[in-house]
Order: sequence, then C-alpha cells, then structure tokens
Amino acid sequence: MTRESLARKLRVLRAKQGLTKKAVAERAGISRPTVAALEQGAQDALYPTLEKLAKAYGVPVEELVEDEPVYRPPLSLAHMLREQDVAARRRALEASSPEQVGRYLRDVDRAVLGAGTQLRSPDHQEPGEQEGLERYMQALLELREEADPYIGVLPPTAQEMALHASAGAA
Repeated sequence: MTRESLARKLRVLRAKQGLTKKAVAERAGISRPTVAALEQGAQDALYPTLEKLAKAYGVPVEELVEDEPVYRPPLSLAHMLREQDVAARRRALEASSPEQVGRYLRDVDRAVLGAGTQLRSPDHQEPGEQEGLERYMQALLELREEADPYIGVLPPTAQEMALHASAGAA
C-alpha cells in the first residue's frame, strides 16, 4: 500500500458516499485534519486508523490496503463525452493516475473556455448553435465535477475559469 493509492481510495470512497471530511472524521472517531492528510497522501495511516476508516465506509480493511493493478487506461475528453454510463466514466477515472486525471481536467477546462468564448459571441453563431453549445458546456461541466474527487490538489473549477474569463471580457 502506498500513500498515493490509499489517498485515492479514501477520496473515491468519500465522494461515492457523498460525505464531507468532517462527516468521515466523526464516523471514524478521528480528527478532520487526519482525514485531510490521509486523502492528500501527506501522512501514513496506522492500522487502528485504517480499521476505523474501513468501518466508517463500510468496507473491509483489505480494500483500503490492497494495491491496485498498475494498468491505467488513457483518459480522453472525446471518449468521456461519448460514454453515457456514469459508472464507466468513474471506473476510467479510478484506474487513472493523478497525472492522467490532471491532463484530462486541463483538456476539459480548455474546452469549457472555448465553449464559453463561443457562447459569448452570439453574432458568430449559426441558427440553433446556441442550444448545442449550451448542452456541450453542461456536459463538460458535469465531466469536470465527476473528475474532481480523483485528483489530490485540484486546479480551479471550469466554472471558476469561465467566470474569470467572462469577467475579463466585460
């Protein structure tokens, strides 16, 4: 078990169960800073802490400590946009390294900025293009949100970037 693999598993479990770090800490009987440090891979976990976390998440301790297979399929924005099954998209994210997820998120954010620029330029759009761009933007924002739990230090959200870009254009 590496710090990185444990950190990823803890972030994924918390995201899947829709819990805050505070809620996990309360369930497990450990401090919130400990939960945060473990999720960031900044701290080693002692076995008693692993037991408490496993119980809080309702999983066996083995699920937390077993290393994952090394195979990591490539993430691509085009594939994730085509994939309609949310569970399949999450499996692809879970199997990816933090570096892959980071590159994927940068691609999503670039696409959001491009779509945002087009949405702010209605004079250069064909009839009906506005609705398509809005659907595309919504799909991109959903992909961004789904990917957030799978990376340790998150870049600004696509919405934050879009708001920043639109504020600069105004």
